[in-house]
Amino acid sequence: MRSIVFLTFVLLTFATEVIRVDPYISHEDRRKLEKKAEQKFAVELLKVRKHQDHLKQHIKKQLAVLKARKETYQKVRDSAINEKKSVSNEIAQLNAQIKALDLEPAKARLEAKKTNSTESVADKKVADAIKKAVADKLKLSHKVTHKTLKVEKIAKRIQHYTKKLSEADRDYKRMEYKQQKLHAKITTTKKDIEAKKNQYIKRALRQLERIARVSAIKHMIKKIERELDQVENEEERKKLINKQKTAVTMLKRIEARVNIHKLRKSQRKARWNHIANVIKGMNNYKKGWKYDQKLRVLEVAKAVTAVNAIQKRINTLIHSAKKTGKVDAMELNKLTDKKNAAMNILEKARSALELFEEKGEKTIRNYKLRILRLKMADAKIRISEHQLSKDAAKVTKKEFLTRIDKLKKLQKRMGLCPLNRLRIKRRLRVYKKEVSIATRKIRRNNKRIHSLKIRVESIERRIRLIQKKRIAKIVRKLNHLKGKLNGVRHQIMAVRVRKNSTQKDILMVKVRTLQNIEKQLKNSIRRFVKRNGHVIRKLEQLRKAELEAARKYYKNKKAIAKRMKVLINRLRIKVAIFKRKIDKCKNSPFKQVRVIRLMKKYVKKLERAIASRKDMKLKVSTAHSRYITLRTKAINRLHTRRSELYARQAWLLSELKALAKRETDIHNTIKKTTVLKAMKGLYKELSFIRKEGKRVQLKLFKVVKRIQKVNQLFFRHNQYTAIRRAKVVFKKYNKKFVVFEKRKASLKRKMAVYQAEQNEIFKKQPYAVNKNALNDRLRLVKQAMSDIDADFATVQKQEKRVIVRALKLSHEYDGLLKVKLSDLKVRLAAKQKERPVVSKTALYTIDSNKQKHAVRRLKVIDSSIEELDNSIEKTIRKIKKTHFRIGKLKAALRPEGKKCNKQTDCKICRKLGKVAKYGIVHHESDSIIINRLRSVCTRINADRQKECYHQAMNMAMKALHTFDPSKFVVSEVCSSLGKC
Repeated sequence: MRSIVFLTFVLLTFATEVIRVDPYISHEDRRKLEKKAEQKFAVELLKVRKHQDHLKQHIKKQLAVLKARKETYQKVRDSAINEKKSVSNEIAQLNAQIKALDLEPAKARLEAKKTNSTESVADKKVADAIKKAVADKLKLSHKVTHKTLKVEKIAKRIQHYTKKLSEADRDYKRMEYKQQKLHAKITTTKKDIEAKKNQYIKRALRQLERIARVSAIKHMIKKIERELDQVENEEERKKLINKQKTAVTMLKRIEARVNIHKLRKSQRKARWNHIANVIKGMNNYKKGWKYDQKLRVLEVAKAVTAVNAIQKRINTLIHSAKKTGKVDAMELNKLTDKKNAAMNILEKARSALELFEEKGEKTIRNYKLRILRLKMADAKIRISEHQLSKDAAKVTKKEFLTRIDKLKKLQKRMGLCPLNRLRIKRRLRVYKKEVSIATRKIRRNNKRIHSLKIRVESIERRIRLIQKKRIAKIVRKLNHLKGKLNGVRHQIMAVRVRKNSTQKDILMVKVRTLQNIEKQLKNSIRRFVKRNGHVIRKLEQLRKAELEAARKYYKNKKAIAKRMKVLINRLRIKVAIFKRKIDKCKNSPFKQVRVIRLMKKYVKKLERAIASRKDMKLKVSTAHSRYITLRTKAINRLHTRRSELYARQAWLLSELKALAKRETDIHNTIKKTTVLKAMKGLYKELSFIRKEGKRVQLKLFKVVKRIQKVNQLFFRHNQYTAIRRAKVVFKKYNKKFVVFEKRKASLKRKMAVYQAEQNEIFKKQPYAVNKNALNDRLRLVKQAMSDIDADFATVQKQEKRVIVRALKLSHEYDGLLKVKLSDLKVRLAAKQKERPVVSKTALYTIDSNKQKHAVRRLKVIDSSIEELDNSIEKTIRKIKKTHFRIGKLKAALRPEGKKCNKQTDCKICRKLGKVAKYGIVHHESDSIIINRLRSVCTRINADRQKECYHQAMNMAMKALHTFDPSKFVVSEVCSSLGKC
């Protein structure tokens, strides 16, 4: 009776927890919403279509241009091939003519014989024929060489145009692929926008539903208040007050959700408006910048024309001087001075244009980066919002699941009236609905979080690409300037080598102009390095970030592939179960059809999973190959840097040795010389050598420092590879250990089953009629038990070997991790020591350039400190995990102590007492408690069962007269019964 009263009270408390409210959304509101969505997405579709049409036209034009280019290249190449064929035919004819000319002397001798000429006349004719043949041969050979040169030129032209044709063909194919992609996008555009529209309508409807629910709950609260004014019965008033409280809490929750939704929507709109304003500002700046750039390009063009005009005059003067043999030195010097002045103007115009272009590109790049960072910030905020929604849904789901568990436990109780059972069913239905809503929310939020994370990764990749492009451009420009400078230096050396006295003035003019160009190039390189040196130094950080991103991406895809594999295995097992069920239900076709319908869903899921796994495999392989290529590139860069540094070190050492040798030679000559003037000259040379030696030593010191850094990087790389390898092998042996543990557990379970069967046979033996069959069964059971014992012993031996190997590897892995940790701590201490010095420089230095450099350095130090802190935490976690695994392995290796498994009266009494107390705590009926006590006795050995039943009856007598669980103490009851 007490259990039923308690249950009714629980149900009454549960009944007030959820109030069912049917939100009503009017037809007009729905129509308005659909109309708004239609208009909004119709405009979006028009925009997309317009952009797609523009792209289509652009691709069409590009294809036409590329096709025309291909045709022209093809024609030029074909004409060149035909020309080559005709020229090669001509060469063959000329070679045939040359061969024919070899026979001319023999022909002349034959003719002389025919005319019966004298020997002297015949010799004269042959000599004339030889002379003529040699002259003709020379002419023909000149023609052949000219033609062969022409053939070579044509071959080069053919090679060039074949390359151009292949490039054009590649571009054409790429454009065709773009066109195909665009057509595919055009076909799916309408569907995508339709899906977006449906999603928008669903979201808006959910919000409308919330608002409608708020108004409905408010109406309900007013109704309850009116009812409270009229009702006088205390129980009904309590029910209404509980209902009112629940309604108020629900109203607060829903209103909070509505307000959150409105706030998030307004914030999102504000963020996107800000992004749109930044994009607008960038476009306006681009227009103005391009116009100013055109004006500055015109200024440079004017300066170039002025320089070219002066150069033309200089060229005419030099040409006339070569003809006449007289040089007007005054005019030439004037013109060179004018040219130098014009060149300076040109240099100023070019440097101004370069600065302007750099400034413009920097501003546009900053705009782009700002837009991307704003988008990334928006995505991160949205991720946090969805995460909060997901967490809230998880909490509600957990709450309702606990309630469901409680109600299910109540449902299992004996002696429930039908009304209470009905109430439980209703509550369960409501709670399950709430759980399904929460799971849908969690799934929806997970999908959005995943898509937003992908967006963040793509934005990060784009930011890195922009920075890489900038650095690549800077490096390309610097290499171009250095190449120009080397070219100019080679020209100066070539001019200085020529020592023709007649053209001395002309050569001096050339040298002066080239020296001026060299000076300008040096200045431009110095300026360029000063402006962009810090950007080039960022390249290594970018590469590191790219490698880390590639590693994370590969890891993520690998994890997804593993999860998919598990899912496919589960689905296959389910499908196999369904197939077995179909085979069982051969006689009942209705059941078979029902099972087949159920199975179809799982089969479709399995097919989809297999298809997606194939795509995922491709993604994993591409991600792995990308990560490996980036890693090998990084290692190769280290190798090349080290080899370059070692080569530079060797060169500097050789230079230092040469300077030392020169110093000793000068010392020897000083000892021998007596002339003061020569002595002074030698001392000057000695001081210069010493200065040069100090400069070379400083360079060598810097190179050695860089070599040390590179060697440290190599050491770290080798250390991390060793840790990775040790980890892989250690994991492998750990897995083996887990497998052996599982096998041992399964063998123990089997042994328990056979022991139970043996006990059953022992019980039946005294009363069995067919004792032979029972003995045969007992013999089989004993045989099986002995086999299991043998298997268990072998498994234990194998496990011991695995544990010993795993322990060795674990100690090695632990040692490597400790070395890594100490290295990380040393590096962190060095960075922390460096930080205050750099921060002081950044705060208190007057020089702006030094301050900028210090601020940049401080940022690098802070990022490296953060990185080192994270890696230290990770390493400590790994060490702890390894120690835990070592402890487990050692515990498994330790021999098991002897346990007392004998079932004494005290043990049986305590077990029965615990079961009886559980029944009292959970308010179970008498019959259930007695049944539980009886089931305890059936599970123990046959020889102790009789005693157990006696004790169970005594325990039941004690338990059934006790209503308060705190008064039922098991140890006291057992001592009162005289068992403990």
